[in-house]
Amino acid sequence: MNYMDYTDDYCMNAFSTGQVTYMRKILTTSRAQLITPGRTKCPSETIINPPASCTDGIKNGDETGVDCGGSCTPCQTTSGADAGIASLSYTIEAQQCNQVVRFKAKLTNFGTANLSAVMIEVRSASGKLLTYNWSGLLAAKASVNVSLPVINLPAGNHQVTGITKNPNGKADTNPANDQSSVNVKVNGSSQLRLVIKPDDYGADISWKIKDAQGKVVASGGGYPDFNKSIITESICLTQGCYKLIMSDSYGDGICCDYGKGWYELRDAAGKVLLDSDGYYGYSETQNFCLDANNILSRQEMQREPRIAQSKRRDISKATGQSVKN
Repeated sequence: MNYMDYTDDYCMNAFSTGQVTYMRKILTTSRAQLITPGRTKCPSETIINPPASCTDGIKNGDETGVDCGGSCTPCQTTSGADAGIASLSYTIEAQQCNQVVRFKAKLTNFGTANLSAVMIEVRSASGKLLTYNWSGLLAAKASVNVSLPVINLPAGNHQVTGITKNPNGKADTNPANDQSSVNVKVNGSSQLRLVIKPDDYGADISWKIKDAQGKVVASGGGYPDFNKSIITESICLTQGCYKLIMSDSYGDGICCDYGKGWYELRDAAGKVLLDSDGYYGYSETQNFCLDANNILSRQEMQREPRIAQSKRRDISKATGQSVKN
């Protein structure tokens, strides 16, 4: 190629090899009288290395890397064992009436050596929540999602941080990328009991609880006929507003033609939160809310009237069998 050398040295104003060849040809022919020996050779020179700038984006002076090392700040290295949490996510799971949190850590090998073991620690403002020892084979620059054991967190908002420690049993070469955090919201839960005293026709009874979005979160029904034993159903609800819908497929409720039935919604300690005398028709709806302290407040009751005609099951009194017209 034919180009000028613009390097800032003694050869900056000299000609390129291609230019020299062309000029020599001219100077040995038509312009031979202009030949002056020595003009195409650079004089000897001492190259002076400019001092480290630490900011110019060029490795110079005593810098061991670009703008780092030497008289600049130390260079970050990713050689050796360098593990970290690239991201931390979570899901809320229900265990009985407790909400537990399961975290998933994206474990990343930022170093150049294979990663075979690392300690993962999960912490919140209250302290250490979990320590998990991961083992496997994770190549350099690769990642793997690690599902951690469930953690119990109290209701409220939490900032949770996942941290890696001791990759391959050694000190991490770059602690700056060890951790990642996530904000977690945990709703409180209440253990409730629906207590039902049925009439003679338990098979007619059904119930369900819907949340504010209309989703059924608990349900039951279809109990034995002619069995007036108390029925107890365990229900777990989080903070929010709900509808309890009690239904009777025959339209005569659970009181009082064929037994004096009733129902109550109680808390874990047995305190009655909602109740009914059972004197409804096809259904009865009670609206209620649970606050942040799991205290229930009744909002409204909607009761369908009973069927106009009673005593439809007289034969059953004698036979012990349900007869419906």
